[in-house]
Amino acid sequence: MSKDRTVSAIISGDTPDRSLPLRRADLVAALGRHPALCETGQSKIAALARRITKLFHLDYFSRREALKDLYVEMNPDRRGRDPLIVEDSHYREFMAELRLALTAANFNEVDRSEIDWSEQNMGRVRTKVLVPWDLYSDIRLFVRGRRMRPIRWRSWWGWKRNQAEGVVYDQVVLTARVRDDLSEKEQRRTDLRAGALYLKLFRDIPGADLNTLFPNGRVVMSILDKLMLGIPALLGGIPVLLKLAPALAIMVVVASAYLGFHAALEDDQLKKIIAVLSGIIAVSGFAMTQWVKWERQALKYQKQVADNAYFKNLLNNSAFFDFIIGASEEAEVKEVMLAYFFLLADGRDVSPDDLSARIEAWIEREFRVRVNFDIHDALDKLERFDLCSHGRDGYRAVPIDIGLQRAARAWARLADEEWAGAPIDAPLTDPQPSIVERDAVTSAKARDPV
Repeated sequence: MSKDRTVSAIISGDTPDRSLPLRRADLVAALGRHPALCETGQSKIAALARRITKLFHLDYFSRREALKDLYVEMNPDRRGRDPLIVEDSHYREFMAELRLALTAANFNEVDRSEIDWSEQNMGRVRTKVLVPWDLYSDIRLFVRGRRMRPIRWRSWWGWKRNQAEGVVYDQVVLTARVRDDLSEKEQRRTDLRAGALYLKLFRDIPGADLNTLFPNGRVVMSILDKLMLGIPALLGGIPVLLKLAPALAIMVVVASAYLGFHAALEDDQLKKIIAVLSGIIAVSGFAMTQWVKWERQALKYQKQVADNAYFKNLLNNSAFFDFIIGASEEAEVKEVMLAYFFLLADGRDVSPDDLSARIEAWIEREFRVRVNFDIHDALDKLERFDLCSHGRDGYRAVPIDIGLQRAARAWARLADEEWAGAPIDAPLTDPQPSIVERDAVTSAKARDPV
């Protein structure tokens, strides 16, 4: 995607997002109200949803543990302040695993042009913030939930309220790897740890404020601020300096007398010297006042940046993994549920494009949300669980009762000790019954020996 096209999408927000901002319970209830699914029954819909959830939970549990193990060596919260130096291959392996989890949770990686655009524009934070690229060896941003919403801020010292429509992201994930060779002086100044990988999750962030999320971003005064602080300084300082200029000759006389090149000072000259010293003190006080005003304005903007990061920050570093794995499970379950039940409602072979269009139209009508449904990923997972068939004319769902049995059988095999650690996409056709199935058969024979 070109930079101009990317920036246009940021400003207009005309691209539907892949994420489904719906609770799974609300989705199950809405599917139960679907006219074509009334005969299926709410209880069976909820039962299949639970079994599909268990399938994904087993798989993503191992992914979460793998991410935590890979992150240990890069966690900035580890004891000590020694640099955390890891091989680039280790970092790439971690990022590959993290990217898979984020993609499953419907996060999209932000292009560098979006960050550059945010540096030149303002959202709720009404100041320009530069990203400190030189402190990091790699920086990534992932976003989901792109929506057009009103962005509000105050101006004219808080008296005027402003509002504009702009792109706002429901959640933003920041990954920032600090340079390995960051000096001790830079580490003390920035409070960063050399070689560490910082993970942060934010909520409700305007697209124009993405640049304010980076640790140690540098606030830059606007031209208006410089004029409002600089012009009074010039207007007030120049007259004072002009009045002091004639007194410079007296200062030369004072220096000569002190060094012994001039006779003793007279009373009139001493009075002028005192006046000159008073003027110098006044100029120094004036300069200090202007400097304090400059610092106050800079601190005001820095507080806006800090408040935005503090109140919008949800999770950091190792605490981040439980959220992202839970979000991945939730997204996968909702996508598979929608694909299966809409195939079931149709009752015939349906092409992926037609199915995707029907799901998107139903979600917009039922929940007032526009989405870009990832139909191919959902159909791949349905085939993996053997919950649908793929013919020449499209896809068809298996009956709900058969679907419940197959989901239960898939979960039993994944939970079996013989299949411990097997990937979720392993074949579901095993000639040998699992331990769970053998126990079930034994129990049934015990109850009915005939």
